[in-house]
Amino acid sequence: FTYISGFKNNKFKAIIGMNVLSKLNILFLSTQNTLDIKSFDFKPQIPSSAIILQYKDRIRPKVTLRLDNVVIDDILIDTGFDGDLAIDEHYIEKLKSNHSCDSMISTFLTLFDTHTVKNITFSELHINERLYKNIQVLQQKKRLLGSKFLKRFDKVFWDSKNLTVYMWNENEEY
Repeated sequence: FTYISGFKNNKFKAIIGMNVLSKLNILFLSTQNTLDIKSFDFKPQIPSSAIILQYKDRIRPKVTLRLDNVVIDDILIDTGFDGDLAIDEHYIEKLKSNHSCDSMISTFLTLFDTHTVKNITFSELHINERLYKNIQVLQQKKRLLGSKFLKRFDKVFWDSKNLTVYMWNENEEY
């Protein structure tokens, strides 16, 4: 369910937006690269080990994440963002003080401007008390949780009825 990278390459004709997702329950199966659209009342068997993210706004699903000991509010779950995380420089500097990481700066030309993007890879990072390896964090003003992070899980169930996202693996490695 990577939309943006495929969209830029003209492989997709459309993107399913939150105006549609907010009215359905959806089961993403990363291992099969499928998206199953379910009724608003559908709920699969969810293991107790599942990661649970709750949000309040149907159209702009924002969550609070704890990255190590840093709590960050208003992170948009954005399946159109094909990275793991995007957060402000302020939070990245706090995380870098406790971790070894690699940084890469990329420059992109647009029609009207040049954008420089800083991408930091943390070899290990705790997110909501769970350890994840090789988390890529993009430094920008928008706070995003993207499809690359969601794809770390075998199954992601987007429960629009209850404003909750469940993520789990058949085995417990992230």
